[in-house]
Amino acid sequence: MIDFKLDGSGSRGTLVFSGDLTIQVANALKSALVDATGRVDHLVLDLSGVGRVDLTALQLLCVTHRKFLKSGKQVTLSGAVAETFKVAVDATGLAGCAGDDDNSGLWTGVLS
Repeated sequence: MIDFKLDGSGSRGTLVFSGDLTIQVANALKSALVDATGRVDHLVLDLSGVGRVDLTALQLLCVTHRKFLKSGKQVTLSGAVAETFKVAVDATGLAGCAGDDDNSGLWTGVLS
């Protein structure tokens, strides 16, 4: 099961994920990300409790990251990133989420 929690108010919030991030939860994931996009300027993603990850979830996270960048907002990762998440990012080739010049990349440091 996925547990979404948006903590804080105003400029910064944390979205905590636990369980599998797969196509089966894509609608819930999209809703949580859209809600967070409208509520905070800095979104922190806690992926430490994530199990399996698929391309659908990674694409939704990338789209959110790009929207935040275009709006002058920030998305960062918090805590230890699960190995399954690292493997999924590497396998899909999404390491440069927002492009080759993505110095603030969502996955920066995840694959090291």
